[in-house]
Amino acid sequence: MFFRRVSVWLLAATLPFSVSFAQTAKRPLNHNDYDGWRTIAGQHLSADGKFLAYGVFPQEGDGEVVIRNLVSGKDTHLPAGARPQPAGATTEEGPAPEARTTTIAFSSDSKYVVFSTFPAKADTEKAKKEKKTADQMPKDGMTIIELATGKVTNIERVRRFSLPEKAAGYLAYQREAAVQAVVDRGVVDENAIGIQGHSWGGYQIAYMVTKTHRFRAVEAGAPVADMISAYDGIRWGTGITRQVQYDHGQSRIGGSIWQYPTRFIENSPIFWADRVETPVMILQNDGDTAVP
Repeated sequence: MFFRRVSVWLLAATLPFSVSFAQTAKRPLNHNDYDGWRTIAGQHLSADGKFLAYGVFPQEGDGEVVIRNLVSGKDTHLPAGARPQPAGATTEEGPAPEARTTTIAFSSDSKYVVFSTFPAKADTEKAKKEKKTADQMPKDGMTIIELATGKVTNIERVRRFSLPEKAAGYLAYQREAAVQAVVDRGVVDENAIGIQGHSWGGYQIAYMVTKTHRFRAVEAGAPVADMISAYDGIRWGTGITRQVQYDHGQSRIGGSIWQYPTRFIENSPIFWADRVETPVMILQNDGDTAVP
């Protein structure tokens, strides 16, 4: 009789627990749940400890950068665009590639914060429907915020940027091709673009036409086409040897022709002249005391 009572009590105690467990059981996650998840990335604290900035991105769609004033508790939300999807998986073993994320940096004096932006998802999808070329697709950008006033400056077509760790007031950034930018704005005829440069600019023109056929015609004034033959030259006007210019000066090769012969070849347009298809006019004169 004792054992029977215990068995009945255990059964009675088990039934409410089973009903309660069934009522609180959670459903499995699905793709809709995943799409709603958001990732915090690129978080940075200003040097004076008064501001915190971080990016917030969903699995798909546009994200934002949040700048929090840690003194007042106020948040500022600014659009950051949609992160590009990560590159496809490789055959090598290892973790799956991660999507790119925004780069955030404060100026050393804590007066500005700068972050990179991506094209908005809607703009990218619109460009794809219109079958835009790769050069015509929306590009990354950069946003600069003055923290004291909240002033926002947006700069388009920025590949990357850098702020010095100690010197305030400077910002270096690399932009996308300026030529395509003016073409996209309808400022120039894409099939009738010319370009001109002189001295070091002439060198850049001579080098450029070995790498692109974008221009209808070019003019290179007093260009250095062969850094090897010019290496032992002397500037007539000053009597100074040209070697320093190539090693560590304007050419920035980084060393002598004996240390880095390949660099001298790679940066001399004459060695790639067989690739030139663009009409080129070269201007030179006997009175030039700097360029041989």
